[in-house]
Amino acid sequence: VLGGPIGPVPGADRPVRDSETGGMAGQPLTGGLDPVAGHGTFITGIVHQLCPDAVVLSCRLYGGDGVIAESGLLGALRRLLLFHVLGLLGRPSYLPVDVVTLSLGYYHERPEDADFDGPLGAVLLGLRRLGVAVVVSAGNDGQSRPMHPAAFAPRLASWDPVVPAEPGSLDRSQPPLVAVGALNPDGSTALFSNDGPWVTCLRPGAAVVSTLPVTTDGSVGSVRGLPGMRPGEGRRTIAPLRVGGGIGVWSGTSFSGPLLAGELAAEILAGREAADESVSAQAGSIGDAVGQRRDAAWRAITATTGLAAP
Repeated sequence: VLGGPIGPVPGADRPVRDSETGGMAGQPLTGGLDPVAGHGTFITGIVHQLCPDAVVLSCRLYGGDGVIAESGLLGALRRLLLFHVLGLLGRPSYLPVDVVTLSLGYYHERPEDADFDGPLGAVLLGLRRLGVAVVVSAGNDGQSRPMHPAAFAPRLASWDPVVPAEPGSLDRSQPPLVAVGALNPDGSTALFSNDGPWVTCLRPGAAVVSTLPVTTDGSVGSVRGLPGMRPGEGRRTIAPLRVGGGIGVWSGTSFSGPLLAGELAAEILAGREAADESVSAQAGSIGDAVGQRRDAAWRAITATTGLAAP
């Protein structure tokens, strides 16, 4: 039914030009890594650190430059919504989605930019009404100006405890979108993290350790190599700052959001196993399945953020 991948990023003509393989889509001749090369792999590693049993559906919304057109984003999210619905209906090759995490955003630079909010808010609301928990990163510009779609989150009057400014804005039939800012390793708020009453909670986002593609290459540190004692053997320094070893360190709210998404996935999975919800959802109607998923999303959000369901 979808007729192609959910994400709008086309396949690369050569592996080196793939932002998740070679990481040089923007500068394949000079060898400079793309600004967000390996972004999706890094996010996946974070989710799996919090929920090892999570099945990650990677929808490639943007390439190595980190830019996506409005039409591409809306199209991808609508295809994801269809993928979820077909999964609820039990169609082969489709699965229901428990959590969506988005590491992207935009500001209103001109009054007409607000026109984009409606279509984007509608498709995210559609996912939430069908029982999907939606997590969005708050942004890395160190300001309180709302960044969308994170700014679709309910405004809060207090963070400790978490109290919405307008309790009536919470609806049991639609788990709220959750906006996530970044913490430093010492527990302080990262200086780069956006913040404000539209940010639901904070999670570690500075100097995060996660996975990177082993096929990328690049280094900001010196590397020394010598022949070894055995035929064909090479000896070289470990080059801890070298990209391509499969593990890296990165900072940004792009990684705080997936950390919370992993927590939500773990909570939902634990609740489903305890209540055997997967069996009851299959036995009942699609309305029963959606209701159970809404309740599960709400319980997970309450358990991880303190934002209580009405």
